[in-house]
Amino acid sequence: MHQQKSHLQEFLVKYFSNKELDGLYISVFLKTLAESLIAIFIPIYLLTLNYTLTDIAMYFLIFSTTLAIIMPLTMKLNYILGVKKTIALGTFVLIIYYYLLNYLNKGISYPILAFIAGVSTAIYFSGFHIEFTRSAIKKQEASELSILNILVLIPSILGPLIGAILISKTSFNFLFILAAIILFISVIPLLLKKDFKERVKKIPLKKFI
Repeated sequence: MHQQKSHLQEFLVKYFSNKELDGLYISVFLKTLAESLIAIFIPIYLLTLNYTLTDIAMYFLIFSTTLAIIMPLTMKLNYILGVKKTIALGTFVLIIYYYLLNYLNKGISYPILAFIAGVSTAIYFSGFHIEFTRSAIKKQEASELSILNILVLIPSILGPLIGAILISKTSFNFLFILAAIILFISVIPLLLKKDFKERVKKIPLKKFI
């Protein structure tokens, strides 16, 4: 038993001693939790507003198309703003998306929301991949990637369960506000670390399609 604790302690010290990645770990965990609270319920939310299954399919088509087209363009932001600020910008655009969800059918249409969601995802991941690649220790990259996957998996499982309970007790609007607050907090660990700029060569659109 003592030996198992020793191995666990050694593992935690080894793979959570990279301060740059620690900030990213916390940020990713919180962002995934915020998104998992809502993502699975977006189609249900659209249905409650009397949108059809065709509308929902179009929503995801617009989202995917926007992501594929915008992603190569957003890579330049990592040199203009900095990698961490680019990740933060993508998160803030997502907060705007959640805010506007409250106004769906009140002047905001679903194609606009799908477009904003696609832009947010493109901006975020254009910086995220660079941040992880630069911060990871080469000899430990596989293990650090495994930890990252675990930190995505846990909130991905818990998020929908928590979201379902909250929706049954409160409302979709409350869930949108809660997710926005968690997203805002998720940016803080990143912005506490020194930012850097990365010039990325032009990437062919085919790579993202």
